[in-house]
Amino acid sequence: MGCGDPCVDTVCLQDSFCCDTEWDLLCVDEAVSFCGVSCGGGGGSPAPGDLVITEIMNNPSGVSDSVGEWFEIHNDTNSPIDLSGLVIRHQATDPQAVHTISQTVMVLPGGYAVLGINANASVNGNVTVDYQYANTINLNNTADYLAIETASQVVIDETSYDQVSGLDPDGKSRSLNPNYLTAFDNDTDLRFCEATSPISGGTDLGSPGLGNDNCI
Repeated sequence: MGCGDPCVDTVCLQDSFCCDTEWDLLCVDEAVSFCGVSCGGGGGSPAPGDLVITEIMNNPSGVSDSVGEWFEIHNDTNSPIDLSGLVIRHQATDPQAVHTISQTVMVLPGGYAVLGINANASVNGNVTVDYQYANTINLNNTADYLAIETASQVVIDETSYDQVSGLDPDGKSRSLNPNYLTAFDNDTDLRFCEATSPISGGTDLGSPGLGNDNCI
């Protein structure tokens, strides 16, 4: 997709830098969102800690797990990050429980992206999902491991959860305390709490794609 692309020309108003994310982050992100395609270039390669898993809906109640599971990733840097080519790992010891993100998913600095099992908001609990990984990733309700890695298996961020901490949400996301949005603080359940905000148009609680609720 180049600056002569009709969709980019519409979204970016024929900006001469419409395919350079260093010059026009918002425009490119909107073009990708509206057109479903990507420009050349993109965000930089993430380093460990650049991305943070901040919210996990592993046990929805308004819809079934098979369509309603999702998790949220936060860009903790000052540069855009393209998730394309990164690997979602579910279960640390199972080499089959992985999924490679196959399309551009641009996360702006300080922004969020939602990755889910189903991107159809009419069936997934009215959640806007930025990338659908389908049923290659199935989150356990009681205990699990989740990580984002590079293609060479460098861990960008990882987290695990269980019921030992007493956190066992049903129809509520596991929400990382907004005072601890780092790849270190999210390693276990201890900094997470149950979401309290209702998902607009849905029946479950969570804040997909938005800042997390305060933990009480």
